[in-house]
Amino acid sequence: MNKGFTLAELLVILAIFVIVIVGISSTLFLTKKSLTESRNISDVNHEGRKILERLSREIRQAKEIVTELPQVDAGDNPSEIEFEDGHTPSPYQELGSDFYYIRYFLDELGQIRRQYRVYCFDDCEVCQEFYRWSETRLEGVEEEIHPCNLTEATISRHITNLEFFGKDLINIKVSLEKGDKKLNLKTKVFGRNL
Repeated sequence: MNKGFTLAELLVILAIFVIVIVGISSTLFLTKKSLTESRNISDVNHEGRKILERLSREIRQAKEIVTELPQVDAGDNPSEIEFEDGHTPSPYQELGSDFYYIRYFLDELGQIRRQYRVYCFDDCEVCQEFYRWSETRLEGVEEEIHPCNLTEATISRHITNLEFFGKDLINIKVSLEKGDKKLNLKTKVFGRNL
């Protein structure tokens, strides 16, 4: 008698093998998809919490809000805010300025950028005297004060919207998206020094 497998037995073994391989592949695919979704959720939560904490901390210490903000949510609120830094000492105190400013804004790549700046009338490369953002020179002289950025850095990414409104109580709205995961966050900050 010949020992071996019949064609029917081979087909049954092949079918079982295909079912096992498809099951394992499906499990791996679903696990990878679940891991990616979890990572996206974690990333948007982390980014959102990080930017709101940082903005809240710095606005709370601000001496003056430079950006003209609407009192109520107007729907087309500014996506940037600039304020006088209330932290002392400044990281650039060796410049000798009494006025340092911080500007947060949403760039075209969906990143929140932070600029640390001073204001002057002269060319930024040679400016030696610094002023409040609203200072003017002598009347009749056509010189405008302009910002000189001391540093600029990306603070957060995956941002689809950033809005500010309110006078005494600053409202911040931020929307984040990564993959198909979206997150909308809001907070309110009352400045201690305003």
